[in-house]
Amino acid sequence: MRNLILITRPGRQDPKDFEEIAQRVRKLDRYIKAFVFTPENTSDDIKREDWRNPTLTVSLGTMGHFNPKRGRFFYNRQIPKERQVELFKSDGIRTPRTIAYSAGMALDEKEWGSAVVVKTSNLRQTSQGQSAYLVQLKHLNDFSPLTDSLKEKIMSNGALVQEFVPTGNYPTSYRAGIFLGRVIHMMKKRSNVPIPDLANTSIEELNIDSNHESTGENSFAARELVIDDEIITFATRIAGIFPGLPLLGIDIVRHSKTGELFALEINGGGNTWQFSSNHAAPGRLVISKEERIKQFDAWNTCARALVEKTRSHAS
Repeated sequence: MRNLILITRPGRQDPKDFEEIAQRVRKLDRYIKAFVFTPENTSDDIKREDWRNPTLTVSLGTMGHFNPKRGRFFYNRQIPKERQVELFKSDGIRTPRTIAYSAGMALDEKEWGSAVVVKTSNLRQTSQGQSAYLVQLKHLNDFSPLTDSLKEKIMSNGALVQEFVPTGNYPTSYRAGIFLGRVIHMMKKRSNVPIPDLANTSIEELNIDSNHESTGENSFAARELVIDDEIITFATRIAGIFPGLPLLGIDIVRHSKTGELFALEINGGGNTWQFSSNHAAPGRLVISKEERIKQFDAWNTCARALVEKTRSHAS
């Protein structure tokens, strides 16, 4: 027998989802004992005799009070954006040129173009549509023309300056959900705020995060489930750089002129379970949970991945 311990975080994932996945695991391999817990559980919730079995723990965030008595474990945690960029580059993953902002810096327009993206390094803001602003490079170099709100974001949170990758008339990105190396959902998002004419020198700043929701009549960014083999291959390769993170939300953009794919970032904190997270609830009004599960047969795909990992990594 082998143990598989799944630790979920209510609000970020519905434990019932993983009870259903665990049932599929048991059907695929009757020699795997699957447990579904939350961070409130402890190792004492597993019988002493069961701890004699080789064990694998998969935690979709902090393990809280649970401290496995044996075996390997995978767990979700945030990876700083600067570190992500380093890892992308070292593995040959195409990613926009990115540097940390420092006061008084002056970037060359020949090297960076007339506009750049300023991103917060605050990981909590990344998924809230508050993380990416298009600004004129000359305004960033001078700093004084920027609005007070953007100045505050840059100085209080720290910021990264990133090469602007054009994605069309509206900011468009792809989110690939990966569970233990397998794609379980993929969505195309398009902001409802158009990209302005970059030749217009009056541009001061524009939120170009495709997660951004305006307060206007068309309040939600456009969402569409897609299956794109090129993005699947690219996202799977990216996930391979972070083998210890079981659940990933990988953000990718496609250059509108060259078609090249760029990795923007990975979201490794565990709050990317689009099927039932509180954060994704507004989006499920547009695309239902059932539609999202069906796209890549997510429950069975997760179960197969868990069986494979339990057989190879339980110890």
